[in-house]
Formats: sequence, structure tokens, C-alpha cells
Amino acid sequence: MFQIDKSFVVNSYKDYLQKKDVGKNYDNDSQFNKNKGISIYSVLTKILDMYKLIRKFSLVQARKEYIHDEEEFEKIKAALHTNIRNKIRTSPQGSLYITVNGNISFSGDDEEYKKWIVNDKNKTFSLIRNIVDEFNKTLRGEEIKDSNKPLLNDERKESIYIINNIPKEHIDMCVNGNFDKFNESFQRLMIGMGIEENERIKIAEDIKDMILVISGWDL
Repeated sequence: MFQIDKSFVVNSYKDYLQKKDVGKNYDNDSQFNKNKGISIYSVLTKILDMYKLIRKFSLVQARKEYIHDEEEFEKIKAALHTNIRNKIRTSPQGSLYITVNGNISFSGDDEEYKKWIVNDKNKTFSLIRNIVDEFNKTLRGEEIKDSNKPLLNDERKESIYIINNIPKEHIDMCVNGNFDKFNESFQRLMIGMGIEENERIKIAEDIKDMILVISGWDL
């Protein structure tokens, strides 16, 4: 059974740091600071970016071990992809969060991000080790229990959340058949969430259907 080597991943991240300052462009993009909801998505997406980076390093190791076994390599790749896709979850109150290995929680607060990734490299290395532990549990078939649903697999709740975080005046225009401003806001939000183009189309259709039947905006 393939298991990711923590030392390999941590050393790979150290090499990565030599080439790129991960805190350089931290959350200063004005499109994410206009709206609290978008900012939350932005921060959680940055945590997902760390997951994706660790996945990338892990697959380098897996490729070396399974260079002649493409089927097994693809299974590992798919398992880690599914893990990442299910990371952002919604609480019963509608708030978003990520839990790493059942030990570290992120609510989308920018101070949490700076604490674990920007300001303290020792905490960053601890976070990386926890992600590796979580990935290894996934590869062993061990489930970290969380009764709340993944955001990206719960489209209706996601749609309601997006509507609540698009300016009201842009939604009002949709009622009159003008979706231009809505589309601009929607695309910015989708970029902040890291959702791919093919998924955006399906979500946009669902949201537009909802807007046309909503009688009030206090969702």
C-alpha cells in the first residue's frame, strides 16, 4: 500500500519556498475584499491550494514508485483529488470551514491563514504533516468522520450561499432580465472559489432558475 513520505513532502515544500514567496500576494486582491463571503471563500481556497501543492509533491513520489503501474498510480491520484474536493464543508448554520486531519480547523478567517501559512514556517510544516497524515488515511481507506456535507457536492446550498454573496442590486437586475452585472459578480466569486468552468455553467443555471422564482431576497 502506498504511503506518502512526510520528509519528502516537507523537503519538497522547502525547495518550493526557495522559488516562491507564498505570502507575497496574500489576500490583497480587491475583488476578494469587497465582500465578506467572497473573502471567506478566498481564504479557504488558499488552504485548498496548499492541499493541491502537497498532492502534487505526493504524486511525484507515487510516480517513482509506480512508474510501471499506471492503473495504481491513477487510483492514488483520484483518491487524493476526491479528498480535496470534499474539504470545504458547510455547518448546519451555513458557515463554511475546512478541518485538516481532524486536528486543525479553518473558518475562512484571514488571521488563521497568516498564522498557519504566512507568519510561522514551523506551523506551516506542522500543517503539511497533518495534510500528509490525512492523505495517508485516505489511501488506507480510513474515513475522518464529519457529518456535514461537502460544499461542492451540495449544489443547492452552494447556490443559496452564492446568491447571498452577490450584490442585491445585481440580483434585482436579473428579475428584469439583465444578467450582465450578475455574470460579472458570479465569475469573480467562482474564481475565488476555484470552481472549474464546466461546473460554473451548471451552478449558474441553477442560480438563475432560483432567482426567477424567489419572491424575497432575505434568504
